[in-house]
Amino acid sequence: EASVVFNREPLDWILFNKILNRQTEAKPRSHGNYGPSIKAAQNIIEQELDRLEDIDSEDLPGFALILLSDGKPSDKDTIAKSNRIRDI
Repeated sequence: EASVVFNREPLDWILFNKILNRQTEAKPRSHGNYGPSIKAAQNIIEQELDRLEDIDSEDLPGFALILLSDGKPSDKDTIAKSNRIRDI
Protein backbone atom coordinates (compact mmCIF):
# COMPACT_ATOMS: atom_id res chain seq x y z
CA GLU A 1 0.00 0.00 0.00
CA ALA A 2 1.39 3.39 -0.99
CA SER A 3 0.92 6.55 1.01
CA VAL A 4 1.30 10.10 -0.24
CA VAL A 5 3.19 12.24 2.25
CA PHE A 6 3.43 15.52 0.32
CA ASN A 7 1.12 16.40 -2.56
CA ARG A 8 1.16 19.55 -4.70
CA GLU A 9 3.88 21.19 -2.63
CA PRO A 10 6.08 23.92 -4.12
CA LEU A 11 9.79 23.11 -4.26
CA ASP A 12 11.04 25.56 -1.66
CA TRP A 13 12.83 25.67 1.71
CA ILE A 14 9.61 24.90 3.56
CA LEU A 15 9.27 21.58 1.73
CA PHE A 16 12.99 20.91 2.18
CA ASN A 17 12.59 21.31 5.96
CA LYS A 18 9.47 19.11 5.98
CA ILE A 19 11.45 16.38 4.23
CA LEU A 20 14.28 16.72 6.75
CA ASN A 21 11.76 16.45 9.61
CA ARG A 22 10.51 13.13 8.19
CA GLN A 23 13.75 11.56 9.40
CA THR A 24 12.64 11.96 13.01
CA GLU A 25 8.88 11.52 12.47
CA ALA A 26 8.73 8.44 10.23
CA LYS A 27 9.50 4.86 11.15
CA PRO A 28 10.73 2.30 8.60
CA ARG A 29 8.13 -0.29 7.71
CA SER A 30 7.46 -3.01 5.21
CA HIS A 31 9.66 -3.90 2.25
CA GLY A 32 11.17 -1.73 -0.45
CA ASN A 33 8.91 -2.57 -3.39
CA TYR A 34 8.29 0.82 -4.99
CA GLY A 35 5.74 -0.46 -7.51
CA PRO A 36 2.65 0.65 -5.52
CA SER A 37 4.24 4.06 -4.87
CA ILE A 38 5.03 4.61 -8.53
CA LYS A 39 1.50 3.57 -9.52
CA ALA A 40 0.03 6.00 -6.95
CA ALA A 41 2.24 8.79 -8.32
CA GLN A 42 1.17 7.94 -11.87
CA ASN A 43 -2.49 8.24 -10.83
CA ILE A 44 -1.87 11.63 -9.22
CA ILE A 45 -0.01 12.93 -12.27
CA GLU A 46 -2.76 11.67 -14.59
CA GLN A 47 -5.39 13.44 -12.46
CA GLU A 48 -3.37 16.66 -12.62
CA LEU A 49 -3.03 16.38 -16.39
CA ASP A 50 -6.80 15.86 -16.66
CA ARG A 51 -7.32 19.06 -14.66
CA LEU A 52 -4.95 20.91 -16.99
CA GLU A 53 -6.29 19.56 -20.28
CA ASP A 54 -7.09 23.07 -21.61
CA ILE A 55 -3.48 24.25 -21.23
CA ASP A 56 -1.01 24.14 -24.14
CA SER A 57 1.51 21.33 -23.81
CA GLU A 58 4.38 23.87 -23.66
CA ASP A 59 2.77 25.48 -20.60
CA LEU A 60 2.24 22.30 -18.57
CA PRO A 61 4.05 22.22 -15.22
CA GLY A 62 6.85 19.82 -14.51
CA PHE A 63 6.32 17.00 -12.07
CA ALA A 64 8.82 15.56 -9.60
CA LEU A 65 8.64 12.19 -7.90
CA ILE A 66 10.84 11.68 -4.86
CA LEU A 67 10.96 8.27 -3.18
CA LEU A 68 12.46 8.26 0.30
CA SER A 69 14.07 5.14 1.71
CA ASP A 70 15.70 4.17 4.98
CA GLY A 71 18.40 2.49 2.88
CA LYS A 72 18.13 -0.88 4.62
CA PRO A 73 17.85 -3.90 2.32
CA SER A 74 14.64 -5.76 2.98
CA ASP A 75 13.94 -7.92 -0.06
CA LYS A 76 11.62 -10.39 1.67
CA ASP A 77 9.04 -9.67 -0.98
CA THR A 78 7.38 -12.64 -2.65
CA ILE A 79 7.26 -10.89 -6.04
CA ALA A 80 9.86 -12.39 -8.38
CA LYS A 81 12.56 -9.89 -9.33
CA SER A 82 11.73 -10.36 -13.02
CA ASN A 83 8.13 -9.27 -12.37
CA ARG A 84 8.84 -6.20 -10.23
CA ILE A 85 9.70 -3.88 -13.08
CA ARG A 86 7.08 -5.36 -15.40
CA ASP A 87 4.34 -4.77 -12.80
CA ILE A 88 5.06 -1.04 -12.78
